Amino acid sequence: DRLVLTVGYSDPIGAHLYTDTDHASDIFTRKSTTGAALMFEGPITKVSVHSGAKMQPTVARSSGEAESVGVDEAVRNLLGIHDDAAGLVHGTSRAVAAMGVPCIDLAERMGLSFDTKTIRVDASVALTAITKGFSRVMAYLPKTQGVNLAFLSEVIENLGFKIEKVHTSANVADVFTKAVTKSVLAELLPRLGIVQVQ
Repeated sequence: DRLVLTVGYSDPIGAHLYTDTDHASDIFTRKSTTGAALMFEGPITKVSVHSGAKMQPTVARSSGEAESVGVDEAVRNLLGIHDDAAGLVHGTSRAVAAMGVPCIDLAERMGLSFDTKTIRVDASVALTAITKGFSRVMAYLPKTQGVNLAFLSEVIENLGFKIEKVHTSANVADVFTKAVTKSVLAELLPRLGIVQVQ
C-alpha cells in the first residue's frame, strides 16, 4: 500500500476535520480514544493533511461527553491551544497544531479557495451541544473535563468552520479509534489517500 495525493483540476475543494471517539475503549482504564483526520476533499481531490489518535486523559461518563471532549481536543490541536501541565499533548497533537490551521492558511494565501470548511462528527449529542454552545445534561463539562461548549462553538464559528453530522460509514476518523472490518477499511482508506498498488 502507498499514500497517494489525488487532486482534481478546478475541483471545488473543502477543508474537513473529521473526528470520532470510541467511548470507554480502554478495557482497563475505561478511558475513551479520539481520532481525527484533516482532509482537503472534492469530487476528485483526496488529500490527507494530517491524522492521528490518542487516548483522552480522563474517563467520560457518556458517549456524548466523550465525543464532545474529542471535538474540543481536535479543535484545540488544530489551533495549537494546549495545556501541557495537564498532560493533554503528545507528538500527534503537536503535529496537527503545527500543520492544521497554518496549512489551510498557506493554501488560501497560495490561491486555493475552500468552498466549505467543516468539522464532521457522527455523534448527534455532541453535535447538538456544540452547535447550541451549551447542554443542560452536560453542564458539568467545564469542571470535570475542562470543556466549555460556548467557547468551542464560538471558536469553530470564528475559524469560518461549520460543524455538521456525517454518517459513521463516511467518517474517516473511525479507522483511528477502533478495530474495523475489512469492508470498512476498503471503503475508508481510499478516502484517506491510501490505495493498494498491484
